[in-house]
Amino acid sequence: MGYLVGFVAAAVAALFFGSNYIPCKQYDMGDGMYFQFVMAVGIWVLGLGFFIYQEPTTGNFYPFALLGGTIWSIGNILSIPIIKMIGMALGLSIWSGTNLIVGWIIAKFGWLGYEKDNSVKIPWLNYLGVILQLGSLCLFFLVKPNDETVHDQDKNDGLLPHNAAHVFNPNLGHMDSSAMLNVQQEAIEHEQDKLKKKDMMLEQEKVGSWVDKLTPRQKQITGVSMALFAGCCYGTCFSPIQYLINTKHKEDPHNYPYDKLEQYAFSHYCGILISSILWFSIYCIFTRNRPQINNAATFPSMLSGFIWAIAFTAFFIAMDKQNLGADTTFPIVSGTPQIIASLWGVFMFHEVKPGKNMLVLLAAILVGICAVGCIAASKLLNP
Repeated sequence: MGYLVGFVAAAVAALFFGSNYIPCKQYDMGDGMYFQFVMAVGIWVLGLGFFIYQEPTTGNFYPFALLGGTIWSIGNILSIPIIKMIGMALGLSIWSGTNLIVGWIIAKFGWLGYEKDNSVKIPWLNYLGVILQLGSLCLFFLVKPNDETVHDQDKNDGLLPHNAAHVFNPNLGHMDSSAMLNVQQEAIEHEQDKLKKKDMMLEQEKVGSWVDKLTPRQKQITGVSMALFAGCCYGTCFSPIQYLINTKHKEDPHNYPYDKLEQYAFSHYCGILISSILWFSIYCIFTRNRPQINNAATFPSMLSGFIWAIAFTAFFIAMDKQNLGADTTFPIVSGTPQIIASLWGVFMFHEVKPGKNMLVLLAAILVGICAVGCIAASKLLNP
């Protein structure tokens, strides 16, 4: 029964992790700071509902578990810039692969709060799976995103009257920030009134993102580097909870009665919300209270938080020792979302260039599937 619950939970987590950015894809998220704040609110709301359902009469809150949410939120604030620079399919693939490798290593060797894993029955198959995952990560790195954006056509869209009042109000637009900047620049160049032109240039700063100023090569290098770092954050964010279960619970079960990961979920989600509020507050101070906010993206961002919270709660359940454990869950949940996201990117958003490039993506997906299968089989099959 434990394996069945674990596999179902892992499947739910993988599906929702690979899809949680879909509601936001058609909206421009600017620099991503408003998105991460609203997403955190959605995560906390769903987490509160799960906490009430799980502990209807009594519930324990552990401040140390907030640290895991903080670590995760650091990776999350990078997600929108990563997607803007290298696309959803490639970005999610890289940070998912890094998440898998980091999570697998610390779980296998008992680092950062984890107990050393001795449950693998076929060690060589487990190592082979990790090597294949590294190969898949390298192949995904070779996939070139499609630089053409459908938002460019909005420049001539009848829904977008090209007057100064519309062009210089980011909340009225349906463009991404890059396309909006191009339209604004044309308006500025045709404006004869110097004082009005200066006002227009100041307003233009509200729309532009630092990502828009990078060259394609800079976007690729920066996006990949940030995706790797985000993956490390995602791979280590469970460590505080693992420490509470494997150390504090064993030493003092009276004050630390929880022995399942999902029982600490609400504390973890509170850490995400508190950190997101902190990041957004610092951001508002840094921008002199001129944050990039797209009103139309508010509910999609919150919906993304709902989807993510479902995925992460399922991740918690699958990782329990009574179900699959960390060594099997990490390869499944961290490896398969990149495949799902790639399918979204190819068939719905056309993010990947066709031709030979598509064959590289297919090879990366197949190698990733083999990697997940090998790592899972190394524990489930007898030698």
